[in-house]
Amino acid sequence: KGNYNFRIAPTNGNSGTTEVSITYAANDSGTNRESVVTITAGDLVKTVNVVQPVASISFSPDTLTFEPVEATKTVNVTANVDWDLNTNVYPEWVKSIEATGKTGNGTIGVAVKENKDRVSNNNWDLEVIYAGTLKKQIRIIQEVAYNNPPTKPVILTPANNATGVSVIPDFTWEAATDV
Repeated sequence: KGNYNFRIAPTNGNSGTTEVSITYAANDSGTNRESVVTITAGDLVKTVNVVQPVASISFSPDTLTFEPVEATKTVNVTANVDWDLNTNVYPEWVKSIEATGKTGNGTIGVAVKENKDRVSNNNWDLEVIYAGTLKKQIRIIQEVAYNNPPTKPVILTPANNATGVSVIPDFTWEAATDV
């Protein structure tokens, strides 16, 4: 039914049993591929229907949302093809990325560093390459840093209950943190 890029080996055999291997390129066509392979031995003709499903991959979840603290989360990968990560360059706030089971189903672990920025979220799309050339992304978001109340400053001078202090004193204190 179709003329697809495939290889059959061997293309001929001797009497007896011969194993025939059919190798197709990954199916990125969007629909199942169907072919009929015909084997002839003298007057005997046998046909084999071959169906190759569409290359597919899905993620659960397809978006990872992190709080602004250092953390690790995992994405489950469901695939009927080989896949890999395009992690040549990833943002500084991503601590590590590890993938297991890149042939079919597997997992992707993503670890992030603490986000100390109180202005913006960290956002990045992790690219997964499958079926040779197809690409799909996992969105990674890390929320903006918490705005914690500052610590209480500590008065250094004048000391509590000090006497002989000027009516216009000079105050010194230990600065608050997270102002």
